[in-house]
Amino acid sequence: MTTRILDVNSAVRLPDETAAAETARERLWMSTLNALSAYQMYRLHVGVHVSGPEVMRFLLADPHFPRSVSHCLGEIENCLCDLVNYEEPLKVARHAWKRLDGARLDDLTADNLHDRLDQMQGDLAELHTAISRQYFHLHQHSALPEQTLSQ
Repeated sequence: MTTRILDVNSAVRLPDETAAAETARERLWMSTLNALSAYQMYRLHVGVHVSGPEVMRFLLADPHFPRSVSHCLGEIENCLCDLVNYEEPLKVARHAWKRLDGARLDDLTADNLHDRLDQMQGDLAELHTAISRQYFHLHQHSALPEQTLSQ
């Protein structure tokens, strides 16, 4: 959800550099933080001034904020290691984490931000598929014959 909310809010087009646009931009990023219940943590860890690049960096890569993408990927890795046969999903999780870690968050613009967030969402979807395939495939296969019998 974090990447989706960031993607939507970053696509909002505001007027070019005017005092009103700067205020609107700050309020937009404040509302983004509020939507993710992150405003207070942002103020504690980053500061009072709210800016787009700092919000993006905080929500994507802060290792201590529990809803940042980076923190969530770390937790997924930790949980996978507690399971059996975790190798394939773990490989996908590490690929997603490496891509996020390698992303240059300082040079994000409105143009390339959407592409990067789409890439992250694709990585997360691939991770979901890998986990489902590894741990829930028996349930999926057993449900199919019952469905065909009832039809």
